[in-house]
Amino acid sequence: MVELGQLYEYGLGVERNEQRAASLYAEAADDRPNYTSIYSPAVRLGGTGQVMLVPNPGGGPGDAEAKYRLGHMLIEGRGVPKDAERGQALIDAAVNQGFPGKKPD
Repeated sequence: MVELGQLYEYGLGVERNEQRAASLYAEAADDRPNYTSIYSPAVRLGGTGQVMLVPNPGGGPGDAEAKYRLGHMLIEGRGVPKDAERGQALIDAAVNQGFPGKKPD
């Protein structure tokens, strides 16, 4: 999704569409839980229920590069409404995930 977002962001082989790029970055940047909690009620009267954790195959932190690129788009207001605070939060999250803190290409 990040690579496709870059194609749209810069118009490489496709018509430039910063809104589509931002949408792809947002989807890739989305953090997903590693587990889903499922409650199983008691089987018999007076028994206790339990919570089971089921692994999410697609779970984990969102893509750091996508967060970084979307963060800059938000700060600059390109393809999305300008939101410097949210943009900086995404950039900080990307850097905390190990993405190098530099301006995107």
